[in-house]
Parts: sequence; structure tokens; C-alpha cells
Amino acid sequence: MALIKTNARGQSSNLGRRNLIINGAMQVSQRGTDINDIANDSTYIMDRFLTRDYGGDGTYDYDQSANVPTATFKNSLKLTCKSASTNTGTYGYSIEQRIEGYNIRQLRLGRSNAQPITVSFWVKSSVAGTYSTGMRTTSAQYSYVTEFTLLADTWTYVTYTAPALTNSLSSLNEESGGAGILLDLIVLGKQTGKSTSTLNAWQTGNYVSSTNQVAWMDSVNATLNVTGVQVEAGDTATPFEHRSYGEELSLCQRYFYTPAPANTQHRYLFPLVATGSSGAFAVVLFPIPLRATPTLDITISGGSYRFRANLGTVNGNSVSTNPALGGNDSQFGVRLDWSSGFSGLQANVSGWLTNGDGGSGYFGFDAEL
Repeated sequence: MALIKTNARGQSSNLGRRNLIINGAMQVSQRGTDINDIANDSTYIMDRFLTRDYGGDGTYDYDQSANVPTATFKNSLKLTCKSASTNTGTYGYSIEQRIEGYNIRQLRLGRSNAQPITVSFWVKSSVAGTYSTGMRTTSAQYSYVTEFTLLADTWTYVTYTAPALTNSLSSLNEESGGAGILLDLIVLGKQTGKSTSTLNAWQTGNYVSSTNQVAWMDSVNATLNVTGVQVEAGDTATPFEHRSYGEELSLCQRYFYTPAPANTQHRYLFPLVATGSSGAFAVVLFPIPLRATPTLDITISGGSYRFRANLGTVNGNSVSTNPALGGNDSQFGVRLDWSSGFSGLQANVSGWLTNGDGGSGYFGFDAEL
């Protein structure tokens, strides 16, 4: 059963690197700090965290919030129910982080010397009731679900320990560059096919919520904040491991990189090479290697958030065409190709951007799990 504390908790000890969660203090939000009308399953919001709807028809708004439980935190992840679900109970909702296999090797899952796994976090909801939290192994071969209870609008510290998983795993739980563990951090509406009454124990199957899960997504304008998320080996929740913003950003950039944050007007200067009278390409090298060769994210949705991938102007000429990845791309860098939209490019630019020309920094390079 999850242990719940409503009082502030001392966090002065430095016990070394132990948190398997990236961005647990909710510092980094490269995709934007205010994302509206989230309707699709597996939508990444704050770095490394994504929303799941498993087929539900409600929608969320996301904000990076300054509402926190203690002075040791600056930010929390906030969700607001924008439109209520009409099918909660058939389709569920949750906040999830997928932990890369390379990062869980010390857990020794599926072996005789497997380690217990302890999860801790702070959470506040406007909807009181019983909530679910837990985790799943690769391909949901095994699931662990437990419950906790929240009072309305009260920051609550939640911690639980899943026992060592020594049962044989078909893939030894993917300990390379794929997803190793799915952390179902907070469930917001149960789904019939993924709900269980078997709690506080590993079980075979793909389970996310308990049968007592409250239907948070049924309430328009319901809010939920979470921060201080930590996952560690062992049977004790240690003080939250604070990392610097620069280190946290670097860890996040393995999975997602943008030359400038969404919702800013920063201009990113690309060396631009002409490939003809109306085409061009640019090379983008990543500051750290991505997890895998990325896809290009130029989604524009819900108004002003996410990305646009035009160059703005070149020698005073508007360039509105979006690029495509040019081939021979890798985790180290990509080539962006513009096939049209540059009238008289060679004559005007002679193969390069001139001083002051550049591209809007709304490119997203996605190598998420």
C-alpha cells in the first residue's frame, strides 16, 4: 500500500546519483510551457512526461506551474481537464514516463538478485478520491498497481515500494536503448481492460489502474499538479535528488531537441546551402547524441504552441515552405532539405545566408521512447 504524508519532508542529504526519472523536478519544458487541447494518446508535454488516454475522448490543457509543495521545488506539471470524458470507465487516462533500458540495468529485473523499486512524488488534485499509480515492464509482461487517496487541493507526498521482480522476463526487460519500464505515475480515469483489483504485487498482464480509481477526467476544469518524481533501487524513499538545470536539460536532449524553445521568437542562424534556384539545405548538429535517429516535429496545434519549420525571410523574401529530413540522418545530426520557396536563391545568397537572415527556432527533433 502506498505511504502518504501531507507534511513537508527534509531534503538536505546528498546520496549520489540514484533517481531513474529524468526531469522529476519539472524544470525543462522544451515544447512549450502552455499547451492546449491535448486530444491524442501518447502526447509528450513537459520533457520526458507524456499523457495517455487509451482511447478516451476528453482533452487536457498543460502548464508548467509555479505551484509547488515546498520551497525546494520551483515548478510542477499541471494538467487541467479542458473537456470532460464521456467514456471514462471504458477508456482511461494517465501521466507516464518511459524509462530507457540502459538506465535500469542496476535493477536486475527478471533475475534472482533483482532489486525492489521505490517510487516517490508530490501530487495535488482538485478532485478528492482514490487514485492509482504503478509501473509496467516491457510489452506489459508484468504490472504493479497500488492506490493512494487525495484530499481536494492538498499537496500530498506519496511513496510506495514494488518488491523485487525475480520472475523470468521474456526479454530481460529490454536493457538497451528501448523502453525498460513504463511508470504510470498518476491515473486519471480507469479503463475496463486495464483495471485490476490485485494491488501491491506484480502480476502478469497489462494493468494500469485499480477498480477504485476516481474519474478525474469527468470533471471540466479539474486540476492536478505533480512534482518531485523519483524512482530508485531499494526499499526506502530517499530525499529527492536535485540536479542542476543544465544537467537536466542535457539529459532531456537525448530524447528531444529544439534549437530554441517553442513559443519564443528567437532566430536560429543556419548555414544555408543552395541546391538550385529554388532549393536549399541546412545541417543541424545536435549538442549531444540523441537516443536514436529523430523524426522532425513541426506540429502546429492548439494555437501558438509546438513548432513551425519555416526560415522566415532570406534576403527579404518570405520563405514559408517546411523542410524535410534529407537522408543520411543520424543521432548526431540531420540535414534539412527545402525543395522550393527560394526564388532566385543562388543569385541572392550565393549559397549561404547573409548576415541577419536565419530560421525560426521552432524545429523539434524527436527521439522519444
